Amino acid sequence: MRIGVPADGGTTTTTREATREEVLQVCPNFARYEGYLIDADAKVGQLDLSPQIHGQVVHKELETLIKMNDIQSRLEEQGVREMQPEIAILRGKEKTYDRSYSKLDVLELHDDHLTVCIYDFKTGRTPPRLETIYRHIREGGLYANAQIEGYKYVYFIPIFVH
Repeated sequence: MRIGVPADGGTTTTTREATREEVLQVCPNFARYEGYLIDADAKVGQLDLSPQIHGQVVHKELETLIKMNDIQSRLEEQGVREMQPEIAILRGKEKTYDRSYSKLDVLELHDDHLTVCIYDFKTGRTPPRLETIYRHIREGGLYANAQIEGYKYVYFIPIFVH
């Protein structure tokens, strides 16, 4: 899969192909969110919706599922300091819905104060655009460093279900 990764010790960002194992090494909750996406997609798939509406309903179902399961306490045990589902960010500030904001499906700040994982749920076959990957990484990094200075490894991980 193509992921967004930090380069040059976190000073720049690039994209590269990564195996599932490589993703799990840096963002170990990938499998958890992938399972949530598969479950939500299966549930919404029974409704016979257009592809665009299907994707919107799946995202809403995921947000509800993540919030209802209150997984934050379980994530803390695994080294995740903060998890935000469906967070809107502009210039590092959350709940900012001005033009050109970024809406991240899931943002995780890890206890190492270095690692940020951004998960992007994809319900179709279209991969995220490079500009979207870079914008989400930039916004996620700005948000993380506004919370606690030092986060420099920001990963963008798309999760697909077809």
